[in-house]
Amino acid sequence: MQRPERLTSSATLLNQWIIPLLFWAGWLFIIGAGLTNPRGMLLLAIGWGIPCVLLLVWARLIKEVSIEGDFFVISGHFATHHVPIAHLANIAVVRWSRTPAINLYFEPPTPFGRRIIIIPPYQFFSRERFDEVFTFLKALSSQQDD
Repeated sequence: MQRPERLTSSATLLNQWIIPLLFWAGWLFIIGAGLTNPRGMLLLAIGWGIPCVLLLVWARLIKEVSIEGDFFVISGHFATHHVPIAHLANIAVVRWSRTPAINLYFEPPTPFGRRIIIIPPYQFFSRERFDEVFTFLKALSSQQDD
């Protein structure tokens, strides 16, 4: 199986930092508006805050991943760790997200935790590049079971 050119998309930074920051900025704006005009803003602030927290939890798991030899190079922008490919226990497609994503599960856990999320390269109206990365990672995971 040939390794894909890239395992993670250039949209990783967008999904990991920019979108959550925009949501949080919007939430702070709603809270500020609620302080000056509290009528009805409390419910809106709570309603907007719930997705902000969920998005923050999800974005915390997103990492950039590449392969060097027998190691995954996992980067969280502030820290980078080499994790043996042999530690890859399982992979799964993230089905609930509109962003095409893949969960990578490691045993033992990486310094980032047992699960990380990658945003593989994708194209609108085509899953070819996404499927290429998924198939490659699934093959790696299957090799570890043998």
